[in-house]
Amino acid sequence: MKSQIHLILSFNSPSLPLAASRRLLILERSGSNDNHSIISMEPKVKDEKLSAEIGQYKKLHDIISATSEIPEDFIRPSTEDDKYCYYMFSTARCSFLFIDKHYESFMGYLPEEHKKGGLDFWFSKVHPDDRKLLADRILEFQGQARSSHSKEQPLSAMLNYRFRKGTGEWIWLQHTVLVAALDESGMIDKLVHRLRMLEALSTPVHPEKKPFEVALKKSDSVGRLTNREKQVLKLVAEGFSSKIIADQLSISINTVETHRRHLLEKLNAKNSMELVKRAFSLFWN
Repeated sequence: MKSQIHLILSFNSPSLPLAASRRLLILERSGSNDNHSIISMEPKVKDEKLSAEIGQYKKLHDIISATSEIPEDFIRPSTEDDKYCYYMFSTARCSFLFIDKHYESFMGYLPEEHKKGGLDFWFSKVHPDDRKLLADRILEFQGQARSSHSKEQPLSAMLNYRFRKGTGEWIWLQHTVLVAALDESGMIDKLVHRLRMLEALSTPVHPEKKPFEVALKKSDSVGRLTNREKQVLKLVAEGFSSKIIADQLSISINTVETHRRHLLEKLNAKNSMELVKRAFSLFWN
């Protein structure tokens, strides 16, 4: 026996006609597995822009719900005064599963720049005074995911920090993440990101200063690492499995495992989680 749930989403964009400012979506809940999917919209949407907006949220909803429950208010549509942007990444596939069509206008960067640069790209846009806070929160979240995440009660976290858009504008960004799935080893695989623009800021650094760069910190332990070990270390820190690292670097899985063992010894790390912490400290803290 199936029951229906009604969800109201508001759209207040000035580019949409007033008559299309509110639409009622009907969600279907299966009594057997409690999954949700959008099955119809009343009244029928004729406006193409609104249809596209609804369509992308439906796509994101369906991707997440395939592996995890979705908190009731997690997916929020943007309005003129409250802007959101979403993306979803899989470390197992090393690819984006979903990118908001507003990503470029919201962030000022191309999604390809994000994918190519990974955490280096992201941390280089974060204000230096906020990087350690962000890195520490990521590490804490990774540890919590291994012990606390479940499909029925997915783990999420939120952090506010300063971020530099591609336009050069500084904003306070509210970054919320939701674990949609773990891999077989218990590491985070599918992670949903919800970005919310809180407020624009005046440039918090001297305008003549160059954009912030992310570089591996110099230390005795880093000096003992080979170039290949540094490459493996960064990919380990980004959460990639040995198989993905092997594919990325065009080496065998056995070679990756050998590099990991050497990294544990050279960085005096007791296990993989401690190795990730050391990597964050060296690269992004």
